[in-house]
Amino acid sequence: MTTTTSAPRCSGGGDLESAYRASLILHAGSMISLVFFAVAIEMFKHIIQPAHAHVGMMKNIFFALGMGLFLSMKILRGMMLNRAPGDSLECLVGKLQRTSMVTAGLGQMPGVLGVCLFVLGGARVDSYILLAMSAAIYAAYFPRLSIWKEWLGSAAHTKT
Repeated sequence: MTTTTSAPRCSGGGDLESAYRASLILHAGSMISLVFFAVAIEMFKHIIQPAHAHVGMMKNIFFALGMGLFLSMKILRGMMLNRAPGDSLECLVGKLQRTSMVTAGLGQMPGVLGVCLFVLGGARVDSYILLAMSAAIYAAYFPRLSIWKEWLGSAAHTKT
């Protein structure tokens, strides 16, 4: 006779303060990397020559990807922060932390596309626009402890 045990539906995120601190460090580091991207673009602007012939279509694709990510971030975060009736406080903190980490990773994408656009075609201004999209994502979704506590508090009220 074999018994199967189901894996836990939700893995915890530890205590709120630690999860918040880790998310804060990750977001701050990601934002700082945008500054490094801009510095790298400025350092190499004299080496990489504009190649406007093949940048047009790539630029449109990268802008569409960046804007699509920017616009869909709220929907994605809402799906990731979906609460289930049996979620413990530890589980909810884990959801907040994972969502914050995914947001930090995806927030980096327009900036990375901007650097790629610059390296492949020398499109410096367009690269800065994509870096600005990343900065806007970080500004909109930077972890805020008060918002986390509010979200956890509203979760506690919906359980009763």
